[in-house]
Amino acid sequence: MKTTKLLGALAGLALLSGCGALDVQELRGTTAPAAGTPFTKALSQEYRSVTLFEADKMNDWIDAYTFAAKGLAAARGENVLPETTDRWNLPAAKKTELDGARADLLKALDGSSRTSKPAVAAKAQVAFDCWVEQEEEGWQLNDIAACKGIFKNAMAELTGPVAQPGPAPVTAPIAAKNYIIYFAWDSARMDAAGMRVVDEAAAEAKTTGTSRLTIVGHADRSGTPEYNTRLSLRRADAVRAALAAKGIASERLSVTALGETEPAVPTADGVREARNRRVELTIR
Repeated sequence: MKTTKLLGALAGLALLSGCGALDVQELRGTTAPAAGTPFTKALSQEYRSVTLFEADKMNDWIDAYTFAAKGLAAARGENVLPETTDRWNLPAAKKTELDGARADLLKALDGSSRTSKPAVAAKAQVAFDCWVEQEEEGWQLNDIAACKGIFKNAMAELTGPVAQPGPAPVTAPIAAKNYIIYFAWDSARMDAAGMRVVDEAAAEAKTTGTSRLTIVGHADRSGTPEYNTRLSLRRADAVRAALAAKGIASERLSVTALGETEPAVPTADGVREARNRRVELTIR
């Protein structure tokens, strides 16, 4: 939603039977664009996914219209750019962060990413737009984190590994401890077995008092990539909350959501696989 969010919402009532709703329906049926480059075709499908999420799941028709128009333009092979923050009602600090992220995104897109990694580049652009839209709404913290996480992961793939600093002074290595907590299908609820793993990990973490705990959420491929990223974040956050309840300080905990991108057991899209519905917990 733009800075004229309230006016747009009122106007949206009239648009339900107008061109905005028609755009959503047209994009809904656009599953294989004939025109354009591999990048614009991928971009159209990424915008299609976020459009249908906003329309069907969130009933946010104003933002659905915005993304539908961009998806249809991409399906026609047009050059569609990521959102600019001046069109959205954002806090100053968020605007600064998003402006920097957009500059990095454009640098990657205007380099070779549109041609060398079109699918990843398209995912990065639409995740950025999703991040902007969620930051304006400002209250769905999990959705903000999910869109931002998808963007960061895609950007990391586009830009390659970051140069590492020189070797640190040699110290005695600390052996990492690894734990896995499994979840039921489409659930972020921890069962008794999962709590036993958390109990064991919390007890181990308390023996040092200085170790870091990395919590990485995963999902199987039975949902959409965007939904699975959100679900993996909810799972990781459930483990974080359980560790905090056991007395592990929050500054020792870091949470990452990888969705379906790094399965323990590779499967075809749409397949339910219990070993992929997990949180990996590492103590270093």
